[in-house]
Amino acid sequence: MLNFGTDILKDDNCDEDSIFLKHLRTIKPSDNFISYLITLKYYEGTNEIISKRIDYTIGIEYLNKDSQALPHIFRLYKKELFFNKKQPSLIIEEIAAALSAVMYPLEIAVDYTGKFMTIINYNQIKERWPVAKKKILKQYRGETTFKIIKRFEETIKNEPKLEASLYNEIFWSVFYQPVYMGHKEELKENSEILFPLEPYNTLTVFSGETTINPIITDDSDIELEYIGTSIISDNSRLHIGRKSHTITSDLNINYGLNQKTYMPNFIYATCNIYDDTKKEEIKAIELLVTQQEDEKSPKSSFEKKQIKPSGTITVKPKKRDWFYGFKKKKV
Repeated sequence: MLNFGTDILKDDNCDEDSIFLKHLRTIKPSDNFISYLITLKYYEGTNEIISKRIDYTIGIEYLNKDSQALPHIFRLYKKELFFNKKQPSLIIEEIAAALSAVMYPLEIAVDYTGKFMTIINYNQIKERWPVAKKKILKQYRGETTFKIIKRFEETIKNEPKLEASLYNEIFWSVFYQPVYMGHKEELKENSEILFPLEPYNTLTVFSGETTINPIITDDSDIELEYIGTSIISDNSRLHIGRKSHTITSDLNINYGLNQKTYMPNFIYATCNIYDDTKKEEIKAIELLVTQQEDEKSPKSSFEKKQIKPSGTITVKPKKRDWFYGFKKKKV
């Protein structure tokens, strides 16, 4: 029988309390309910004061009875959405919270590496939308409201478009990028990551490399680091007022993976955007994903009512896989 687990070997040159990690091949989800705190911060120029902050909580429930069965099926919950450490108060924030309630709970299928494949409960999401739309239009009016509703409605009516839109959320762009899988003998692999620098714009492609730290202690995470760079295209809004300037960006992501499941215990990502022509920093983005203790984040706190898993789940093949372009960069 083929072994799709991790080759873990004792290294004679290592401390006896350390493990030598040779390869990562497949995630092994447990049936424990997992909760993550997400903090996203934006900075303008070299100013160390946060210009915008978004906090929320993601709960992840594994639905497969057999952890070796593929595809892996997860249900995601989203709650406690805060803007600048406050509950939504501006109209655009309140509408954003309402749209989030349409998308979640969200059931997805991922492959053996943790790579997103498809939305499972697409029909449920479509059914939630008319009710939410009616409530939004009852409370809010104005050109901005209608534009947001029109954009969301166009997206939700097209399943591939809706699936692709998930990667406009930075959490998705780093959590469901299996950059830590399939590494070669030297524990490094070239990779490309798609990252949303600008809302509602084409995802930016970062080329780089991931590296696995081969030495881990019995009680520590498996450590990976991705380092990538990108040259921002001239049609980006970042070029407004900077015509013909060379604008670049670097992306650094640190993962701490659970030794048993290879699911993230934490993720820390930073992205900096520079105007190389003027030798100045334009903006920076910082993401922190941390896992909460199980007893502090029970499944019951995420759901208003019990949602029973569907029976047999089939995943239709995709004709194209256009939100990934794998290879990888360095640590």
